[in-house]
Amino acid sequence: QHIPEYLRLVAEGKYDEAFKVIAIDNTAPSITGTICPHTCQDKCTRLDYDEALEIRNVKLVAAEKAQKAYIEALQAPDIKTGKTAVVVGAGPAGIAAASFLRRAGMAVTVLEKRDRPFGIVEYVIPAFRISNDALQRDFEMAKKAGVEFKFGVDVADVQALKAAYDYVVRAVGAWRQC
Repeated sequence: QHIPEYLRLVAEGKYDEAFKVIAIDNTAPSITGTICPHTCQDKCTRLDYDEALEIRNVKLVAAEKAQKAYIEALQAPDIKTGKTAVVVGAGPAGIAAASFLRRAGMAVTVLEKRDRPFGIVEYVIPAFRISNDALQRDFEMAKKAGVEFKFGVDVADVQALKAAYDYVVRAVGAWRQC
């Protein structure tokens, strides 16, 4: 991510510009701005002479002040490739993969077994830790970018998906580990 750039823009009060910079590389800025463990702060080079930068908090400030306007202005890019992709799993990784493929001009469909996006973040992390509003803002970014979502779909036959789509991405998460 372009951390120095969005830190500077937020410091200047240019939240809309900062959010555009964040959204280049981050498909879930409200989520990462809320629950990222920010271990980078333990290794921040500024610790040698000052204190670590709080990039997670700055990212969240930009998201809270500018993400809704960004979503409203967002337009799905044209389909450029003629290829199709299906992503199995609407967790953070699946949504990120789908979003980047769609930005590249590919038609993308996400199939999710459950009835809501973001997997573990949605179903395991309690609401007092991350708001539904934060999750919804990040989900709206993917939808507005042109990613198609189908919920309540349990994929049993990957071979059938390979026959129907040019590319198949499996992003099913680690539910058995929980």
